[in-house]
Amino acid sequence: MPEDKNKLQQQITKQEKAINRKKRKPKKKDWGRPCKYRAAFNIRMINYFSIEPYYDRKDSFITGKKGYTKTQYKLTANKLPTFSGFARHIGVSVDTLNEWAKPENEAKYKGFSAAKKQCHDLQKDFLNTNALMGLYNATYSIFVATNITDMKNSYRGETGNKDGEKLIVNLVKPVELPNGNNTGPQQAATT
Repeated sequence: MPEDKNKLQQQITKQEKAINRKKRKPKKKDWGRPCKYRAAFNIRMINYFSIEPYYDRKDSFITGKKGYTKTQYKLTANKLPTFSGFARHIGVSVDTLNEWAKPENEAKYKGFSAAKKQCHDLQKDFLNTNALMGLYNATYSIFVATNITDMKNSYRGETGNKDGEKLIVNLVKPVELPNGNNTGPQQAATT
């Protein structure tokens, strides 16, 4: 009987050692901080940017001696949704959003790039709607539109052609004859 106990004890010891070996083996770990990306961020971002550009604000005030109430409605702009605001909302930085939206990361963060492009369009529409309705200062609207959208100021009257060559201008002055008749244009100067 003592031999059976020894064999049983040896078997238990072997099993415990095997279990301990399994516990000691380090698990495969991904190095670095775990990613905060969730597929639900795509929809949450679109919802964040899909708010109405303006709302009707009701103002009531008392007029006259008898206490008449006058109600006035005024269009008021909602806060412009921005990518920095959304990033703060989900607890990441704007650089992280830009990293998730890169084309080479499309397989890892499926649909995020398309959702971000859609949000750019929503943001541009939001800004245009409020600016055209006069709810934003015109100068600041131009500044914001050129910095956060793909809209740019264009200038007319630039000299030169598409190849960058200088534009040559010929100034023409009609020549008057002593009898008052014009003979037509005569080349005056070339620059």
